[in-house]
Amino acid sequence: MLLAACGPATPVQVEGPTELGIPEVVRPPDQRDYSDVAGVYDVNAVVTTFDPAWGYDLTGYRYTAVVTLAGSEPPGLAGDFTEMWLVGPSGDSLEGPDAGTVDSRTDADANDAIFLRRTLPTGDFTLHLSPSTVTRGFLAGGFLAGGHIVGTFEAKRR
Repeated sequence: MLLAACGPATPVQVEGPTELGIPEVVRPPDQRDYSDVAGVYDVNAVVTTFDPAWGYDLTGYRYTAVVTLAGSEPPGLAGDFTEMWLVGPSGDSLEGPDAGTVDSRTDADANDAIFLRRTLPTGDFTLHLSPSTVTRGFLAGGFLAGGHIVGTFEAKRR
């Protein structure tokens, strides 16, 4: 599967899930510079693939959130988020607004993951962000949500 990265990056090849359960993004490691990543970001994660067996047609949907990041590169990157919504193509929302925590990991293959975690009455939900591009005030790459929703994301610092 090929995901077009958002922002200034070129398309990235996405392989099967990593040990963290997120799509592995094949990219040169020098595209990730966490030296100035702390701040408040607007995240926009566009759904590109989903399993309709879960009962929703997510064509044209996107997750949005306001994310505050502190610390440095994974696994030291942490924070919180507010205003997470699942927004439809006509502006309708399926979920939200929700808030939660942010933490991060790096797996054995040096794939970074940033997790937006929230607790819902129906169970926990995690939006796994896998950045392929990290520059001053900008992150972009692939994401996985709920185990069956895949797409691309970008996060721009306010």
